[in-house]
Formats: sequence, C-alpha cells, structure tokens
Amino acid sequence: MQISESNNVPSDQIKKLRTISTQRIFLFVLPNMLFTAMINVLVGISLIFYISILGIPALLTGIIFSIGLFMYAAMCIIWGAIADRFGRKKVLWITGILMSMTFIGLWTPPTPPTTVPYGVIFVPLLVWFIVFSLAFRITSAGFESAFISLIPDLGSDQKIRTKIVMVNTLMTTIGAVVGMVVPFVVMGNATKSTQKGQSSLYYPVSQLGQQIYLSIAIFSIILSGVFLLLTVLMLTHIQEPAIYSEKIASLTHLSAPFKDKKYRRWLVTYILLWIPFIAFQTLMLNMATFVLRLHGVQFYLFIGGGVVVVFFSAALWQILAKKMGLKSAFQLCLTVSTIAFFSHIILLVSLSAEFIIPIGILLIFILLWALTGVMSLPLVIMSDLIIQAQTSKNKAISGLYSGAQSTVARIGSGITMLYVVIFLDMFGIDNALSYGLIFTFGGIFVLVSAISFKKIPI
Repeated sequence: MQISESNNVPSDQIKKLRTISTQRIFLFVLPNMLFTAMINVLVGISLIFYISILGIPALLTGIIFSIGLFMYAAMCIIWGAIADRFGRKKVLWITGILMSMTFIGLWTPPTPPTTVPYGVIFVPLLVWFIVFSLAFRITSAGFESAFISLIPDLGSDQKIRTKIVMVNTLMTTIGAVVGMVVPFVVMGNATKSTQKGQSSLYYPVSQLGQQIYLSIAIFSIILSGVFLLLTVLMLTHIQEPAIYSEKIASLTHLSAPFKDKKYRRWLVTYILLWIPFIAFQTLMLNMATFVLRLHGVQFYLFIGGGVVVVFFSAALWQILAKKMGLKSAFQLCLTVSTIAFFSHIILLVSLSAEFIIPIGILLIFILLWALTGVMSLPLVIMSDLIIQAQTSKNKAISGLYSGAQSTVARIGSGITMLYVVIFLDMFGIDNALSYGLIFTFGGIFVLVSAISFKKIPI
C-alpha cells in the first residue's frame, strides 16, 4: 500500500484514492478478532470467576464491573483525541502491549487462603481485581478507538471501506465464538448457586474451582500471546497515512463531534440502535437455553447455524451495499430489525415447544442477519461522515470522531444492562415473557433510530 508520509499534503489531495490489498485487510483485522475474543471472555466469565471461584461478594463485583464499563466509555473519546495528536499506530503499540499484560493479570490474581471463608473480602484480591479490571478497560478503549479510526484513513473509496469492515465482521465473529467457548464450558461446570452461602467452586476448598482457575489462566496467556503477536505483525506491515496539514489538539476538542450537527444526529441514531442489539447479544444464548430449551446436540447445531448465518450475511450486506447504495442498504437493515424485534411479541403468548422452537430460532437468525449489518455498515457510514468532516476542516479527527461513536456505544451498553436486568428481575430469566417484552420494546428503539437516520445526508 503506497501512501504519502508527508505531513503537509494540501487539502485538495485528501480525496486522493487510498487503497489496501485484501491480504493486508486480513492482516489489519486479525488483532481485532482476538480483541473481540478477549472482550467476550471478560463478559462471559468475570462474574462467575470472581464471585463463585474467588469469593468476592456479588454486589461489590458488579459495582466494579459497571465502573469499568463506564470508564471504558469515557476513555474511548479521550484515546481517540490522543491518537489524532500523536498517531494511531503509537496508541496501538502502547495499548496493545499493556492490554495483553493486563488481560493475563486479570485471570491470574492472588487466591484467598483456606482461612478466608467464602464471601469474606480478601483485600489483596479485591485490590488486584480493581486495578487490573480498570486497567484492562482503559487500555482496551485505546486499542478500539485507534483501530476503528484507521478505517477511514486506510481507504478513501467507500467500496474499499465496506470491504474492510465486512472482513472485520467475519473475523470478529470468529473471535466472538472463541470467546464464548470458555464461558460456555465454565457455565457447564458452575451449575449451583453462587450468590449465597458457600460456593461449590470456591478456590480454597474446591478442586473443581482450582481446575477452572488454572484452565482460565492458561487460556488467557495463550489468547493474550496470540493477540500480541498479531498486533505486532499488523503494526509492522500496515502503514498509517499522514495526509493532513494541521493536527487537531488532543484534549481540547472533545466536544467537537457532538457540536457537529450531522455527526451528532448519527450518534443519536447509533445509540438508539445499539441498545436493543446489545440486549439481543446478551440474551441470545439465554433465550436458546431457557425459552427454546435447546440442549446438547441441538444447542451446538444452533450455534453452528448462527455462525453460518453471520458469514453469509456479511457477504450479502456487502453485495446489497454495492447494489442499493450504503444508505438504502442500512435503511433495509433497520426495517428488517424493527419487524424482527416487534415479532417477539409472539413470546407473550403461551406456545407449545413444536411452535416456539422453530419460530424462536427463525427470529434469532433474522436478527443475526440484521446484527451483521448493524456491526458492519455503521463503520462505513461513520467513515464517510468522518471523511466529510476531515475534508472540510483539513484536520486529523478520525480518532476523535470514531472515539465518540465508541463512547456512546459503551454508554448504550451500560443503559442496556439496566434495561435488561429490570425485566429479568421482574419476570425471571427462564420466563419467555421477559424476552418477549425486552425485544418488543427494542423494536421501539430501532424504529426511532430508523426515523432519525433518514434525516442524515450520506
């Protein structure tokens, strides 16, 4: 990939075609595949690991986890601004190395001695959890912001950017599957209550808990090592373009994306869409387990079918974006999503297994198809809006603007957790009514998002 390294390229050359080969696209997105796996591991097993195996009280663990999530949101835009100021690759180098180290630390904490009863705070462990969980969130926010902000800079043509994000979607799907394997295995072993009394997995007294601890530690070292290796390969082969004559100040323009009327409307559109789809991602496996009652071979066939749907969907959305145009393709995605979410109202009616299983699987697969579009097309739309803003301002702002999108996404994730917990607490995790209400209300969010998106010129 040949890109000028000059820091004083005139603004009329900003539109000059920048391209990247398919081979380098794969090289570019591979670290993000492992990054996705690491995030999924964190979401999937951190609560069980620290509550049931290591004995930190559930409420305290949840509070620390939530603080980390909101810190992640705040740091995304800050890291984006830093990446604009000092370079994306520098941020990726720093955060990639630190993130791999903190990820290992997160899963190799000091264990309570046998003299500490379950549920009693072991201070060294608590301090370790706070430090490493927050450090991982901070560094991962930097990696995500710097990585995403490179997309508009690596390809000035919309078709190139679409190709980049579609390949990224495929790779992150693989990463998500890898990240779910360990949580699924751990959940299979952790079948008893972990909220009260003496956990059957508590490390000082449980051989099974010790085995899980060791397995997670080994897995984290392997996953972190592969991530670091792929990150080094990517950073040594991907060239960061330098095409702007003026650099934006690092932390003095954090409000710029929100003052940009067009981009502000996009952020509102995105967070409204993000909330119901994060709820879907969070509850998809729970719905398959507790509502559809899929177990054993059925469950694995369901997972395999979902992966196949995502792979074909990535190719289909790329074709639709080329044939229909980016805006029309995304409007189709929003329309399908709205209908699919509202269709979950059928779960409010008592149905026999012979009806609810095929209907439930069909709705999940339709939403997986739409989710593939939601996870990929917005990155292209974001890139288009960033390039328009960069062209008019003649400043390097992709980090700042993409960081703003990551920030609102993480805020949306925090809102989603509250939104989901309310319904699950009211009706129960194994009640179809919970999922029917959550996803039906999600349709309202998507509908409002679709209305907002129509007013954005792409």
